Amino acid sequence: MTEENKKDQPPRSSKAQKPVPLQQIEDQEKKVADLGQSLEKDSSDETRLKYDRELDYLRHLRQAQKDNPGERAKAKAVYAAKAARNRAIQPVEQE
Repeated sequence: MTEENKKDQPPRSSKAQKPVPLQQIEDQEKKVADLGQSLEKDSSDETRLKYDRELDYLRHLRQAQKDNPGERAKAKAVYAAKAARNRAIQPVEQE
């Protein structure tokens, strides 16, 4: 690969995920709930398969939302603040 081609391509580490819209997750939850109700009425293999697929997709959306870099950074900041506060509260030993 030439230098010009390398410059045109983004670095591999820049594959940042876009956050999953909350509306998309809510719509998928409604879809899964509706399929769950239809599964109670009609427990055919086709309905079961459709329900399982939609449920897996919902899990994927929720995991993608958790894996959002902004959410990870926020969680790390909260954890660091709690750890710093706990260290500050601990009494200092006297020699």
